[in-house]
Amino acid sequence: MKNDKVLLVSKEFDYGKDGIGVVSRETYNKLVEIRPSTKKLSLKDYAGKFRNPILQGVGKVFEGRALAEVMRIKPDIIHAMAPDHASLLNADIKTKIVTWHDMILLGRTKEKGLLGYKYKTKMRLWKKAHENADIIIDVSKETGRHREKYFGKKPSYVVNNGISDAFLRTDIWNGKRDGFVYVGAIEYASKNINSLVKFIHKYNSVYDEKQKLNIFTATRNPQAVIESIARVEGLKNVDDIISVIGNASDIEIAERIRKSVALVNLALEEGFGITILSAQACGTPSIVLRGADIPEVVSRNAIKCSMEELGEKAHGLYIRQSPLENRKIKYARSFTWKRAAEKINSIYDKA
Repeated sequence: MKNDKVLLVSKEFDYGKDGIGVVSRETYNKLVEIRPSTKKLSLKDYAGKFRNPILQGVGKVFEGRALAEVMRIKPDIIHAMAPDHASLLNADIKTKIVTWHDMILLGRTKEKGLLGYKYKTKMRLWKKAHENADIIIDVSKETGRHREKYFGKKPSYVVNNGISDAFLRTDIWNGKRDGFVYVGAIEYASKNINSLVKFIHKYNSVYDEKQKLNIFTATRNPQAVIESIARVEGLKNVDDIISVIGNASDIEIAERIRKSVALVNLALEEGFGITILSAQACGTPSIVLRGADIPEVVSRNAIKCSMEELGEKAHGLYIRQSPLENRKIKYARSFTWKRAAEKINSIYDKA
């Protein structure tokens, strides 16, 4: 193994149970075990306060301070954990790498107001990051295909994400299962949370056994988000059928998942879909929408259905009360952060 100094940069290394926060944190934690020269730079320390979509653009100015820190450290390899931070790939560094973890829908730039501004800004940053990077790491073949469609080909590798050790160590539950579960962000339109709320409301109006939906999320003010959706959809008493838990530990989430009837993820797209595999690793079935843009390596063992079929499929799982087949559990548990880090480390050695 080469002894090149690696600097991982990310907006955060300690936020959330899925998405860039967990990918950055777990990648760093496993990499530093096999490559002690790996360092990290958290951009939250430089522009973390800029969360408003307009101010996020202003916040990029403050990456000038982060760039100065990059040059002080002088790594041999700089690895940006998201293409948002294109400016840091301008640095005079031997090898520049970026991880691509999102699908790209140019249609989002047609959004009005602040949201449209946010996506237009992102697209400009992603284009610049693609130009500046020497190597791209895609978290799935699907993200690679989307990226190449809009930005062209570039030297690249596919390194699938892993799942937390808490889900890998969870004992398979053979007792009575109750309730459904969702884990992840709830503020983005692509997550299709409106449909998730309508699903559990309709389920409880159709079937005799009353089931709760447990939502684990790191989204700010999640209860307010759900209440807003309920008002828009004209749904009442959703507090009785939806429990929202913010910033729970992986162990707490795994314990709830393993005893649930199913994880229900109605996202229209996922760059990878860590939480789907996490549920399967716990022995819990997962349900996704047929036709959703979710990587095949993640969705291959999920139950795929339309919104019209969803209630019936979910009720069927409640009636069966059985865990996922052993071969599917074993498959999900093969996605480890250690394996991901080893692949990334081998890419560093080739650079």
